[in-house]
Order: sequence, then C-alpha cells, then structure tokens
Amino acid sequence: MANLQDLLNSPSKQVFSTNELEEIFFGAIIGGIVEADEFTHVKREFFSFPNTLQLFDVVEKCIAENTYIDFIWIINKLSTAIGSNEAKSYIDKIVGKVPQELVLSSIIETLENNYIRRETSKLLEKARSNIQNSPQNTIEFISQLNEAIEKLTQYNIDYSFEREIEKTIEDLSSPDPPPVLIPTGLKAIDDIIGGLSYKEVTMIAGRPGHGKTTMSVALALSILNKNPEAKVVKFELEMSKDAINRKMISSVSKVSSYKMRINNLTTEEIERVNLSKRNLTQYHNRLFIYDNVYDLPTMKKICKKIGATVCMVDFITLMDGIDEDKRNDLGRMVKATKRFTKANNMAWVYFAQLGRGVEARETKRPQSSDLAESDQLSQLASEILLLMYEYKYTNNPKHQNILFLIFDKTRYSGIGEKRIHFNPDLAYVEDLP
Repeated sequence: MANLQDLLNSPSKQVFSTNELEEIFFGAIIGGIVEADEFTHVKREFFSFPNTLQLFDVVEKCIAENTYIDFIWIINKLSTAIGSNEAKSYIDKIVGKVPQELVLSSIIETLENNYIRRETSKLLEKARSNIQNSPQNTIEFISQLNEAIEKLTQYNIDYSFEREIEKTIEDLSSPDPPPVLIPTGLKAIDDIIGGLSYKEVTMIAGRPGHGKTTMSVALALSILNKNPEAKVVKFELEMSKDAINRKMISSVSKVSSYKMRINNLTTEEIERVNLSKRNLTQYHNRLFIYDNVYDLPTMKKICKKIGATVCMVDFITLMDGIDEDKRNDLGRMVKATKRFTKANNMAWVYFAQLGRGVEARETKRPQSSDLAESDQLSQLASEILLLMYEYKYTNNPKHQNILFLIFDKTRYSGIGEKRIHFNPDLAYVEDLP
C-alpha cells in the first residue's frame, strides 16, 4: 500500500485545457457515458469557444425535440454546418477524449469556475476604467461590482415542499396513480417486495449452478406475462443468445433443454418445440436479448432507445470496466446505473456470482456479504435476492425441484425467505402451492 510520500511523489494526473474540458463534457453527454440530464447543470455562458458553443446549441435543440440524446440526430445537424466527414470525425474525437475515470461533477464545477473567472475579470476591468474616469463615484462602482460578482455565484432554487407534497398526495389519491413497482408475476417474490422497484437496482446472486440464468429467463417471461405493456431487455454476458433462446423455448414447450443441446428430440417433442413459436411471438417488440454488449454506456443507449421497463444483466462482473480494483469499479458501475434508472423510470436487475465462502459455511446458506465487494453493492441495491439450490449440496431427490429465495436486503419491506418449484432442465420456475 502506498504511503503518503509515495502519493506526493506520484506523477500528476493528466491536465486538460479549457477547450478540452468543454469538449470532454459534450463527449460524455453525446457518447452516452453520462445521462442527458447532466446538461441541465450547465449554461451556455460556461462555454467560450466557437466549437463548444455550437455544440451547446445543437445538444440543447436535440434534447428539446427528442427529450434524449440522439447521436445520429446530432451528427446530421453538425453535418449541415461543417460537413458530414468533419462532423463525425469531431464527435468521435471528443467522445474519445473522455477519461476512463470521469468525474463529471468536477468538470462542471471547473467550467463554472472558468466562467466566473472570465466574467469577474471583465467586471474588474470595467470597474477600474469607471473609477479612473470618475473617481468621485468609486464607492458606487465598487458596490455595483460586488453585486455583479455575487449574481455570478447565485443558484436559483425553484423548490416548494408544499408543492411536492401536494403532487404526491394527488398521485396517491388518483384512481390510476403512477406505479412504483413492476409485479414479477411470481407470488414468492411479489408477496415479499411487491415486485421490482422503478428507479432502483436489484441484485440477484447465487453460486454457480444455483439457478441464476434459469431465474433470469423465467423472471423475464413472468414479468412480460404479468405486465402486457412491459418491455424487457436482457444482456447475456455468459451464455450465447442461441443458448438463451433454447432455454426460452424449453420453458414454454416443456421440452428438455439438454435434449435440445445434444439434438436428441423425439417427433412429439419437435412438434411441441414448433408449437412454442406461437406462444413466444407474443413477446415480439417486448423482449430483447443481446449477447454481444458488455459495456454500460451501450446498454443504457439500447434501453433508452427501446423504452425498456426492465433491464437484466447476467452477470455484472463480466462487464467491461471491471478490473482488479473490483470494489471501486463495481461501485461506480452500480452508481451510474442507479442514476440511469431514476432518469428513465425503469427497473434494473444485476445478476451476480457469490464467492466460495458459501461452500465453507456449515449451513451453506448465502448472505449478502458473499457478494464480490459486497459493501458497495449492498449499499446501492434496493433489494438483494440470494438463490440457494440445496440439491447441489445434498443430492437428495426431495430437494431436486426446490429453489430457495432468500431476501437478504429489502429497502421498502421486510426480509424473508421463500421456496419455489425449480426445474433447471426446463428453465422453469413457478410458485409452490
């Protein structure tokens, strides 16, 4: 571990010019690395170069017309002004400038400080000129200078607690209040937590072979069946899309996924597989599965474009950006995800793998501390649901179709434990009577 002297002697971080900082801000917004609502934290006056002032106008218009950042729209608008090749090259350049360890709040603060410094210099020069020309009015000029500088640092707050409470009460009193939960259709889950929470991140974790992928498939189908307007996006980082599709077909047709894999189906099973197409086509334009997307910015772009209700990622530590420093990487990733869910009113589910410490425990019962870097994940997730397939430890036939759901953390309800019927070969779960 580095001591203080090592840190003091370490090379300084990269220093960016004012123009580069302004470009980095837009690179992060346009590249989807941060949310478009960060744009509301800046003013046009913060920018001082023709290229970034032009970008401000384009991005402002894009958000006004589309309510979100449309990369192609921005390219097209810039192309009209500077040419298509130049526009694409410039956007690629500024997106590529965004540092991996981006702290956008620091960049926004620097942009604002630069603006205040520029304007203050102008005000000081004007005051100095006025005093030289009319020294008898020095006190008045200084007073005007103080007022002008104070206005530069003022922050207008448009907040009324009474108005906020009235809106919440109106929503609660409405015959059709805005939903805060997405029922999963599984009574075992909905009885404990009511469903997945809008604007929140849920963690579902288990050891290898304890049903994470099966649960993700079954949960996606159950949510779609329960909520006819819902759209679910599933990012599969471990298995291929074809493998997940086979699990979907298996779940609906009740034909063994293992027999599908080894191509050993009977004529009757092939017929059931073909019939499953009719049931699965109801999820057209409602279920989206990707097996080639590993980075959070692209996931967010896809979810925003689709208008996703729920996003599932199986599983989190296989995502790009998770390196040796897992604790900070996971923390940043889940924090960025949480901000995205709030901005887009959706639910996000991360599936995760539990550490080997579970196996050494006499009861084999998992707990949230078994999550990789659990302090970060436990703090940021609204619910932590742990899976335990007892049959993996006992090999007892009576445990073969039982999966334990352990609600280790619930922000809005009580904790508990449920058992559900589980068939990994058919990628199928259902409530027990």
